[in-house]
Amino acid sequence: MDMFLLNLSYVLAYYYNYGELENVLSSPFSVLLGVFNGAWLVLAFIIKPYVFSRVQFSTSHLELRFLTLFCIHGAIVSLFITATQGYYFSRLHLILSYGVFFILGSTWRVLFVWGLKQYRLKGYNHRNYIVVGGTEKAESLTKFYELHPELGMNYLGYFGKNESSPLYQGSYQDVVNFIENHDIDYIYCYGGDLDTKVFKEIADAAIEQDTEVKLLPDYIDIPNKLDVEYHSYIPIFRYLPQTFYQTREAYLKRVFDILFSSSVILLGSPLFILIGIITKLTSPGPIIFTQRRTGLMGKPFTIYKFRSMKVNAEQRHSLGKVDDRITTWGHFMRRTRIDELPQFFNVLIGDMSIVGPRPLAGYDIEILKKEMPEGYRLLVSVKPGLTSIGQTVYGYASDATQIKERANIDLTYEPSLKEDLSIIFRTIKVVFAASGK
Repeated sequence: MDMFLLNLSYVLAYYYNYGELENVLSSPFSVLLGVFNGAWLVLAFIIKPYVFSRVQFSTSHLELRFLTLFCIHGAIVSLFITATQGYYFSRLHLILSYGVFFILGSTWRVLFVWGLKQYRLKGYNHRNYIVVGGTEKAESLTKFYELHPELGMNYLGYFGKNESSPLYQGSYQDVVNFIENHDIDYIYCYGGDLDTKVFKEIADAAIEQDTEVKLLPDYIDIPNKLDVEYHSYIPIFRYLPQTFYQTREAYLKRVFDILFSSSVILLGSPLFILIGIITKLTSPGPIIFTQRRTGLMGKPFTIYKFRSMKVNAEQRHSLGKVDDRITTWGHFMRRTRIDELPQFFNVLIGDMSIVGPRPLAGYDIEILKKEMPEGYRLLVSVKPGLTSIGQTVYGYASDATQIKERANIDLTYEPSLKEDLSIIFRTIKVVFAASGK
């Protein structure tokens, strides 16, 4: 459906822009259409945006994944046009294509999820499950599915030691016979109650019946993430702090950083030049301000900004709006965040990410190391970002209290492409509203 809507949007925008369809499949438009389709297919295979569990299959999850694919696809097409110098393509045609596609793709997802929920509420598209072991966990699971009938899950019984449990069907030894005689889609097993031999018998029988086995772990109350890695066939759970993230997510985040920063630098170069000229004309001194900051795992790097302060200003922490070192133009750049634009080069070379905790200056490090050392260690365990939750919610910090408050906000960040897109849109809102501090 996405491929159909993508091509439909392209054709509708072409007709609106050119008033005919005779040449829509003629060169160079056929090449551009091929890039549109090819890029979407490649991204679909890499990102796998159409793989969902029943719990994840909601409007918000679908829209977030669509938005991720949509943005990266737009960046790829922009890079293609820039690399091939295809400036003869109409910008209006491209903007309309993406505008129509976004509306149609988003609407389709909302309608599909709504229709599927109604379909399940009428008793169709249901899946049957049983729970083996873990009485309390079985009750919690069944209550969850009872509260969400739109997920279409039918509970067929509990197997274990507690014979008083609702829908008790027998002991562990009765599970194999039950799944052989009933249509079971999922078996939820609580590992704490099962020995290896019994679990293997259930798992082997499940494979023969094309039934999926899911494990209910003992680690329900652990607030941070558990990551799984395999040593040959042995699954090993790694207990990770909140700020660490999986290799696949980190890879996607880096790919997104490269595509996004490249697109901004290429397409925004006229704006960069204009800001540089205004900075030079409004106050004497260099256009670009450089400073050493602390990056990933405490490694120092040079950060780039459009200069917002007077030359040879006293080296001390910013005092915000009342700081007399900041030029008039500098105040505007800080409110709109455009002084940060050169940091897209930091992102491109890998010192920073688009989204992450703000890179720490010397004064910030002294405060955090002294007053919240654990928070400091967690902050530097993630690559610093051009924007962050703390930057959009709080803004610049001018004293020790504000530094700690912003750091606590940044500590809530969980690196992921979905979270990054959300923060990017918040940042865009701050830029256009000129509401930055």
